[in-house]
Amino acid sequence: MASEPRKTKAGNWEVFVYMGRDSEGKQIRESSTFDTKKEAQRWARDKELEKETGILMEFANMTFKQYIDRWFDEYVDEQLSPVTHDRYYNVLYHQVLKMLGKLKLKEIQPAHIQSYLTSIRKRGGSTKTQQYHYAIISSALTYADEMNYIYQNPIQNVRKPGGKTQRKVTKKKKKVKAINRDMLKKWLEFVQDYDQYLFDYCYIAINTGMCLEEMIGSRWKDLNFSKGIITVEQVAVYVIGRGTVFKETPKAADRFRKIPISDSLANFYRGIWKRQQEMKMHLGDEYKDHNLILCKDDGEHYAPRTVQNKIRKAREAGGFPDWITSHIFRHTFASLFLAENKNIKELQKLLGHSSYVITADTYSHFLKKDFERARNDISKAVGSVFSVQD
Repeated sequence: MASEPRKTKAGNWEVFVYMGRDSEGKQIRESSTFDTKKEAQRWARDKELEKETGILMEFANMTFKQYIDRWFDEYVDEQLSPVTHDRYYNVLYHQVLKMLGKLKLKEIQPAHIQSYLTSIRKRGGSTKTQQYHYAIISSALTYADEMNYIYQNPIQNVRKPGGKTQRKVTKKKKKVKAINRDMLKKWLEFVQDYDQYLFDYCYIAINTGMCLEEMIGSRWKDLNFSKGIITVEQVAVYVIGRGTVFKETPKAADRFRKIPISDSLANFYRGIWKRQQEMKMHLGDEYKDHNLILCKDDGEHYAPRTVQNKIRKAREAGGFPDWITSHIFRHTFASLFLAENKNIKELQKLLGHSSYVITADTYSHFLKKDFERARNDISKAVGSVFSVQD
């Protein structure tokens, strides 16, 4: 339920939306301020729809092109072979997006997809070509459906070229996985000898819950050892045609997300710092100091796709399951955190989710208080699995 937008003394419009209750029965209320009343009302409607459907409206409001950029970053770059990646890229960026790219993800209808497939035939394309393009669009939209970016997959009502429409099925969201304690111990022991950068990445990820882009973008200036926190201010984003670029993370209420770090994690960071100083002395002017916590020996960053490939090669070399990807460590952080009887509202803050509903929907199956105790609880959970020797 949303409040009626009210005008503030500053002349802006403020609106509140009630998102339910947390695990302790307390009301969850989200608010935001806008320049116009109409914008405030639109935001409130989106938040209420988000509550009812579990759909995160900031994703649903993306254009189809923006979504495809994200899909490549989250899935195609990580899960598919370079050959398949290039084929998908050529079909989507050189053909599909020219016709459908400006549509909002939530506005794509079966008729839009059918029109695109018909245009292939009108240009002289074969049924086989139509089927191939259909399969790629279906793969992209199915992922959006599974990730709750859309409420209903429009491809389900599109007749497959040369065949029938997909059978409409009841939507059932997949439960996210996490690495169990025994496998996590084996994984960390393996990567510690296999790849130092990858070991540093994995250990920090399971202690902080940061995602790949946040990890690559983390700088020493974001770390506050005296307060025991790291602030998430910058992310690394792959932009087609430009490569990896660094961008400021979105703020919540004009504040960046802060994550508590334990004493043991602080010591781990100090170990990385010490190795970097040694490399600076060794390389001299050849060292490129970008203030990054995780970087190559010469100070440069790794591209997100390169880190994903490092994880893939490590899991193949060690005989680990293929669902161990860059994002699994964020899920593992959540499972370890909840195993220490922490509430989901606190987890929402640490992960930076915009809504309690999204966090609960994603991680409640891991469940079996507060920010000040969180740093030691996380360290205790990780320490029970793996301890780093000084």
